[in-house]
Amino acid sequence: MIPAVWAASLWLAAAVQAAQPPAAPPTPAKPAKPAAAAKPKKLERPVATFVTTKGTIKVELFPIDAPRNVANLIALAQRKFYDSLAFHRIEDWVAQGGDPNGDGTGGPGYTVENERNRALKHVRGAVGMANSGRDTAGSQFYILKKDAPGLDNGSYTLIGMVISGMDIVDGLGAGDRIVNATVELPSGFKPAPFGPTRAAEASHLFLPDLPDDIAQRTLAVVVRATVKVGVDGTAEVALAKGTGHADIDDRVLEALRKWKWSPALRFGQAVASEERFDYDIVTGGRTRVP
Repeated sequence: MIPAVWAASLWLAAAVQAAQPPAAPPTPAKPAKPAAAAKPKKLERPVATFVTTKGTIKVELFPIDAPRNVANLIALAQRKFYDSLAFHRIEDWVAQGGDPNGDGTGGPGYTVENERNRALKHVRGAVGMANSGRDTAGSQFYILKKDAPGLDNGSYTLIGMVISGMDIVDGLGAGDRIVNATVELPSGFKPAPFGPTRAAEASHLFLPDLPDDIAQRTLAVVVRATVKVGVDGTAEVALAKGTGHADIDDRVLEALRKWKWSPALRFGQAVASEERFDYDIVTGGRTRVP
């Protein structure tokens, strides 16, 4: 039998325990904050991308070290000059391309002077401008597959370094081509002025197919044409003054629209322009109109 004092103590302890509020549930842990997405790396230098028949080659360009030659390559890429051109020279130590003739003799129609920076070396992956003598660089460039310290003599201008695609360079062979070339520019970057300033130029000129009875017609044989030439050489042709015969004007326009145009250049940079000229539909003579 439990003594009365013990019984009272046990009852009091049970009552106190019963009167206590239940323990609060544990505070759930705060979910961890997701890691902040990595900010894209700011582009510090222009990057040229050559998509070839073997794969893609990316080249970081050095505008501080070779401002005029880098600006030249950027301008050529922007006007689609390199698109579809072959790598005409493939050796165990070098790959060379950028020649519109495909045999090492061609160029853009102008030259760019050498620029030398002793800190740049002819090592594997280096990209330079080919030439036929000092200050004769144009559109042809080379990519080194092996170190070539013998070229570190100031005769050539290095313009960049391959940052991805050296395996593509190593695998280039005869017949491989540049599908297209583009250049990504840092924000606010302006290429250095270089090269010539000239109006748009036409080539592959076609004479209109004139009707047999043209000698019996009274018409103006000199028409005035207006051509808007884009930076990529695309052209929109219109007649400001025709022959006076709609059927002949249509034939003249058909011929003029077959002409191939090189864009106007301003310090070597391709620019859009509008050309006006008087055109003799019989002789093909052309006189520029200011």
